[in-house]
Amino acid sequence: VAALAGLSACSDTFSPTADGEGKLLVSVDLNKAVVASPANKQSAPESRADAQAITASDLTLKISSETGSFSRELAVADFTEPVTVPVGSYSLEAFYGSVDEEGFEKPCYKGTSTFSVQENQATPVSVTASLANCMVRVEMSEMFRTYFASYSVTLRSELGNEIAYPADETRSVYLKPGQI
Repeated sequence: VAALAGLSACSDTFSPTADGEGKLLVSVDLNKAVVASPANKQSAPESRADAQAITASDLTLKISSETGSFSRELAVADFTEPVTVPVGSYSLEAFYGSVDEEGFEKPCYKGTSTFSVQENQATPVSVTASLANCMVRVEMSEMFRTYFASYSVTLRSELGNEIAYPADETRSVYLKPGQI
């Protein structure tokens, strides 16, 4: 798990004036755990798929006020200083990719936290992004491959996408959760 902290001061206050603003001290984590299907849980560990490797610095952050009056998006890698925002209630979203983009090497990670910013206070906020789409990997048994000299597999997602899965493919396909 990777983490990024925007801690630049030891105090939780930053100004004695009443300016209607506060600062955010953000930490970001990435949870790469993959929840296996009941059938896959019984498989040998080497047959279980691992999510495509990204790091927390690959994520994008979006800070949005509850009222819609403030919104800011920035890459975690560019987040080097605490962010000053108006007092109020907010959500912090960390994301990578889109759940609607399906295919090989198309993971989607998402996480959201809500928090309130007080005047002249530094607010620590943390968010953990987890895999939001599902992974499908097709494995044929040795008996199947011996019996069938050639075969083809096509995965059809709930979005209507069709993805050809070649017989020699070992990567997972990332799909929007739903009926496949």
